[in-house]
Amino acid sequence: MNRHRRGTTRFSGGFTRLELAIVVGVVVLLAAAVVPALGRTKKRSDGTSCVYRLKIIGLSARIFAADNGGEYP
Repeated sequence: MNRHRRGTTRFSGGFTRLELAIVVGVVVLLAAAVVPALGRTKKRSDGTSCVYRLKIIGLSARIFAADNGGEYP
């Protein structure tokens, strides 16, 4: 038996324009929240790589000194 109430619509399986607008709005809000976090991560990684390079320079100087009678470059 296939009974339909008056005033109801059948499910079409697609998005309505309103639903699509809501989904796009949510995606835009999420993207707006994530972009600043990525900027902070980039700054933090730049600082970490700088510290790493300074560590390598210091280690190189100590190795040089150990190989050359305690004389630093």
